[in-house]
Amino acid sequence: MPFLRNVPGLEAVYRDYAPKGVRFRMIYKSIVHPGTNGYTEPYTLAERLRHVKVARQRLRTTVPWICDSMDNAIKAALKAAPNAEFVVDAEGKVLRKRFWHDPAELRAFLAEQVGAVERPTQVADLDMQLVFPERKAPRGVVKPLAMTERMRGLRVAPVLPKAAAAGGDDEAADSAPPFFAKLVAEGCRQLLRTGEGRLYLGFYLDPLYEVHWNNPAGGLSFRIERPGDAEFEDVTGQTPNYEHDIDIDPREFFADIAAAKGAELRLTVRYTVCDDAETFCMPVEQSYTITLERDPHAGSRAGDWMTELCGDPMQFDKNEDGRVTRAELPAKRAQLIINHVDRNHDDVITAAEAKLFHDMIRIKPGETGR
Repeated sequence: MPFLRNVPGLEAVYRDYAPKGVRFRMIYKSIVHPGTNGYTEPYTLAERLRHVKVARQRLRTTVPWICDSMDNAIKAALKAAPNAEFVVDAEGKVLRKRFWHDPAELRAFLAEQVGAVERPTQVADLDMQLVFPERKAPRGVVKPLAMTERMRGLRVAPVLPKAAAAGGDDEAADSAPPFFAKLVAEGCRQLLRTGEGRLYLGFYLDPLYEVHWNNPAGGLSFRIERPGDAEFEDVTGQTPNYEHDIDIDPREFFADIAAAKGAELRLTVRYTVCDDAETFCMPVEQSYTITLERDPHAGSRAGDWMTELCGDPMQFDKNEDGRVTRAELPAKRAQLIINHVDRNHDDVITAAEAKLFHDMIRIKPGETGR
């Protein structure tokens, strides 16, 4: 379950210790930071398996993968943190459990258990530069919502076609389209405590389907209802008119909710999408059940706190040489920024690495965070 930046380091350890009989597995589970590079939690096992395929291709790792079930059984059984590490012996005894995986520390531990490697593989020896394919539609043209308080992920259940809910192919099930746009719903502390408060709704286009918004077709609209509660006042929302015709940015809203603690709400969303290959444009109407309870698997959107803590790393280029060294970074934030931006582990951030960071969490170059 490695942190993105640790994958090349783990690959290097794998290359050295797999020949010594150590078996490695990476576990793909629920998404820690929904919205990063557009990806949110998949709704079917077929989609989750496609996530694994995409991740393996883009990360260029040869470590074998295990895909967790849709109920996150492995994550729950291991009580695993986002970047956890487990070393288990042949009898099933846990020899080592770490909240935060560090490839260098794992290598040192394996050297004690199995023996040191004479010529350790270095990350620089590996061709593992993370790249993202170019998309036809632009990104970063719709400004993200400014969050004024910490929000927590809520339980969200898409209303899937019967065949998809049973584990079939969601694209073919009942001839219904897939959920091209996936919902991230979060609530403020008061909403979780009382059922009354601010609700965040984010509709993220799933990169698996390579589609974009068709803005001239009327944008995205939603309605929130509470079935059986005549006193509940429906909440609606509609995107504004955009000057550009297409894009792939999330559609985000705040909604004020007045319900009961733990109430179930019904959300219906309508939008129009076109595929990047220009073979179709279609209107879509889909529904969700939102429960005003915290979802332990929902994670937190990275853009919120990463924007605030990291901002644009290139703003710290004091000598304007196009590179940011650890010494140029603020002391209290240096390690955090290095962890999230420095791709080749050389303690230097280049403009290319900063751009990749911008693309992943929707910070535009030049923005410094809130």
